Amino acid sequence: MRWIQFGPHGWVRINGLGDYVTAYAQTTAWEGRRVVGRLVVTANPWPPGITTGTLKGFPIAWIESMVNTPEALRALAARDSDDPKQDPTGMALHELGSTFLFEDLEYATDEGPKLSRPDGTDPDGFYRQVAEAYNMALRESMKPATVLADAAGVPVPTVHRWIAEARRRGFLPPARKGRAG
Repeated sequence: MRWIQFGPHGWVRINGLGDYVTAYAQTTAWEGRRVVGRLVVTANPWPPGITTGTLKGFPIAWIESMVNTPEALRALAARDSDDPKQDPTGMALHELGSTFLFEDLEYATDEGPKLSRPDGTDPDGFYRQVAEAYNMALRESMKPATVLADAAGVPVPTVHRWIAEARRRGFLPPARKGRAG
């Protein structure tokens, strides 16, 4: 299971990427959402090292989805520093392997809201639930719409429409052009 810890200057540490692999990504705001701008991948101990399989399966879209959840945006904002003199890349590389700069994001362990077809009485409430369920599904799958469709007993295209409407209403950040998630 993958998880993210947050550090200063938009840096996140991604654990659970496989045996001995840890990644550090610096994220920045762009077109209404956070995107990965810098990436450091480490493997300890050396060998086995980083393989082409590690890089081919690297979850950049998942990282971007995770750093755009409301909890992550709050955690990143709380860790930002106003000191422009610090070099975030150099600091992150210098502190590589140190844990004191990074804090865990505690996710609720409940299953979140149960989705079903909307009844039309509270559209905003329904799309807030869609956004919350989507963010919860991101934690367990690279295909959150499939997870939601299975849970709600509806076709995946229906969930895609719900997600698009939740984005349109501002309950989810804008999607990245040309990418799923």
